[in-house]
Amino acid sequence: FDLSETHRQVRKSVREFAEREILPHVEDYERRAAYPAALIQRLVPHGYLTPIVPESYGGAGVDVVTYGIICEELARVDWVVASVVSVTNSLVGGSILRFGTEAQRNRWLPAICDGSVLTSACLTEPSGGTDLAALRTRAVETDSGWCLTGSKVFISHAAHAGLFLVAATVDPKKAHAGVTMFLVDAAVSGITVAELPMRTLQRDNIAEVRFDNVMVGSDAVLGEPGHGFPVLSAALDMGRYSVAARCVGQAQ
Repeated sequence: FDLSETHRQVRKSVREFAEREILPHVEDYERRAAYPAALIQRLVPHGYLTPIVPESYGGAGVDVVTYGIICEELARVDWVVASVVSVTNSLVGGSILRFGTEAQRNRWLPAICDGSVLTSACLTEPSGGTDLAALRTRAVETDSGWCLTGSKVFISHAAHAGLFLVAATVDPKKAHAGVTMFLVDAAVSGITVAELPMRTLQRDNIAEVRFDNVMVGSDAVLGEPGHGFPVLSAALDMGRYSVAARCVGQAQ
């Protein structure tokens, strides 16, 4: 196994871009513990923000190996920018592509691709850690849609996100069979994003996100109610791949 010539050219291009456009600013952002919103926008014209999203929605539509190379090379110069790409593609954008309706794709993917809507994945909870079958965030069906109540912790990019991918359960007793995934507009009433004090990893604004009787429509469900665990598993499969690529880049 080896990279193709095209993959090698992508690596060269991304490395040159990252060293020219991102690296000169990283130390300043790190010292100020500042979120690199301006640097994230620089990814958009090159297709680096949404590599795996098809061109029809405004993405680059590249293969998985190319995606890994992009994650690796961005992480080589800045772990936060690379994390944004990973969450945007592996967790949120990729989930919408695989499981979303055409209406959900058309609503969210173009805005994600042009950088006007950043994303965050609300999965981990205070009591359950990464045991995502033991979710306590509740989703209760109403006449007009769903009501979400619960808390998430260690959530990256939450303070800057316009869209949350939220894991909740329709019935905690059902474990995996109760998990339901939601696409939640960050502007909806009842969402509170609170800074989570960290000794390290401060720049991606890791947060606690609370949902207090957040009302969303039926069109916010990603996939089917009670069938969210396959959505979650697929997202994490691709997520771990991009995290591994980022770790290689950060090690370099």
